[in-house]
Amino acid sequence: MALKIVIPERTHEEFGHSISKLLPIVGSIISTEEQDIELDFSKAKMLNPFFLGGIACVIEYAHSKGKGIKLNHSENFRINSYLERVFFPFCFAPEKDNEQAFFQQLGSYRGKTYIPIISFPTGSDHYHSTIREEMLSAISALLKNQLNFKEKERQPLAYFLDELTHNVNDHSGAKQGFLFAQFYPGSNYLDLVICDNGRGIYKSYEGNPKFNPSDEIESLRFAVNGRSTKDRPESKGFGISTSRKMLVHGLRGKFFIWSGRTAFIETVEREDFVQFPEGFTFQGTFVALRIPTIIPNTFNFYEFVE
Repeated sequence: MALKIVIPERTHEEFGHSISKLLPIVGSIISTEEQDIELDFSKAKMLNPFFLGGIACVIEYAHSKGKGIKLNHSENFRINSYLERVFFPFCFAPEKDNEQAFFQQLGSYRGKTYIPIISFPTGSDHYHSTIREEMLSAISALLKNQLNFKEKERQPLAYFLDELTHNVNDHSGAKQGFLFAQFYPGSNYLDLVICDNGRGIYKSYEGNPKFNPSDEIESLRFAVNGRSTKDRPESKGFGISTSRKMLVHGLRGKFFIWSGRTAFIETVEREDFVQFPEGFTFQGTFVALRIPTIIPNTFNFYEFVE
């Protein structure tokens, strides 16, 4: 018998709302012993990138474990059309030897307020490194156009994209990462999610001679405070720590990261580590950024990267 999971009608604007709705769904998909899962979108109307991006990532993981995922949304035209446009749940990615078609289709989103859910490859060989960098450059240019950004606004956005996708490539051990973004012009912010189904932050420290966290929460403390799993000079200032400081303290945005059963949230008002109960596990790492599109006059990009 298939496990049926009812998708909520909407996720609200409040930063934590979509994440709170995502938690039990991720838990159900990961922990169920059923091989078949039905996601019922029949009532859904408006869903945030944090929510959909996280589910797309978890669906890919469930497929890798042999689970079958069925989506029920065919009679809900509004959500069906949107899910197809953002390539949910199977994501948008270039095909080898036909990469140009990917970039041409990505360009068709110039007039939208969102980009599709994109799957980007990991790997340090020439092909994967080149295609990943070309994808990030195209995504950055597309978002810059959608947001009508000048150079001051573009710099931190490009930095977040570059930094967090490199973290997936360098530390996760995953074959691919996922990226999804939506601009809300009426509220003057961009929601960006980057996630993967890799080994997670705690396991990424295994065998590291310099830092040896005792559990998930200590490993997350290391990550958000700049203790890199890469013991190399060029890693200084390049990591999760710099992103969260720039986002929250420089831009007055909001930051959330979840790996395993541990999460960290930081806003101007609060900073907190959270330990979730058994069953609320994210396989890999999930990062959600709420990026203001009106930059404070006092913001200086180089205060955070130098």
